[in-house]
Amino acid sequence: MAADKVTIHRLIYDPEHYTRSFEIFAEMSSKYQVLSNWCDSVFPDIVCGKLELVNAKFGSTFRMLGVGSGSGETDLMMILHLLKLFPSIHNIVVEPTADLAEKYRGLVQAKQHLIEGVETEWREQTLEGFQNSVGSSVFYHFISAIHSLYFTDDLRARLCYLYDLLEEGGVLLIVIIAEDTGHVRVCKKFQHLESDYLMFPDADHVRKAYDEMGVKYQCVRQRSRVLVTECLRADSEAGSLLLDFLLQVSHFRKTAPPKLQKEVLDYIESAVCCDSRDENEEMLLSNDWEAIIVQKSTD
Repeated sequence: MAADKVTIHRLIYDPEHYTRSFEIFAEMSSKYQVLSNWCDSVFPDIVCGKLELVNAKFGSTFRMLGVGSGSGETDLMMILHLLKLFPSIHNIVVEPTADLAEKYRGLVQAKQHLIEGVETEWREQTLEGFQNSVGSSVFYHFISAIHSLYFTDDLRARLCYLYDLLEEGGVLLIVIIAEDTGHVRVCKKFQHLESDYLMFPDADHVRKAYDEMGVKYQCVRQRSRVLVTECLRADSEAGSLLLDFLLQVSHFRKTAPPKLQKEVLDYIESAVCCDSRDENEEMLLSNDWEAIIVQKSTD
């Protein structure tokens, strides 16, 4: 496999290709619809309910921090619920991808009539860069990291940092893929494809880190599936982009030898990864995620 390490590169190093691959993944997994339903049915209880109990301690302006907020759709859903409790919100967005940050700005402009009272500030940098430049000079009442902790260089250090940034009574929401999914199995089985592979963290890594730190948390699991039939169609551009996202490499079909491509596709198609089919008999890759909720003690 040594040759594969030389010719196949990490997707994250190609921001434009990453964005295109992510958009296909979001479409094939109904990502935003699942998150929208979750924000309407679960978020008000597990986040807003906790914040409401300590509302009086937070002062006149509610401070929130979004880590890797992407194009802002999920942030907006959460903000609409938070505005019911906190009419004045200062929203700091840490998003390193310029294209996604620009889409977030466009969304804020288009929805301004719905989010009066919200001041948004963008920082186009990674969480590591934000920590190095800002440190712990400001504390937040709510911090979210929605599917954004997969590429950190030191997960435990970043989890500790996010916890330290919370005000007393503040809530940290981490959404991350569950460890027993087909998606994670694919990433781990073929991690050798990346010449500089970093750990692909999952919910189990986060729970263990907070257990070691003595931090209490609550977990809520959400069912999710990815339609992966397109990956099996050699002439499908969407399938190629989705395959790149699942493997977290760039241009897999163009760079991997046929034998390796067959091995990957056979594994994705296997019952180990695809545990169900939809009404059209299309294959569904298991992609469940967990919301891990931490509230900082007010003692």
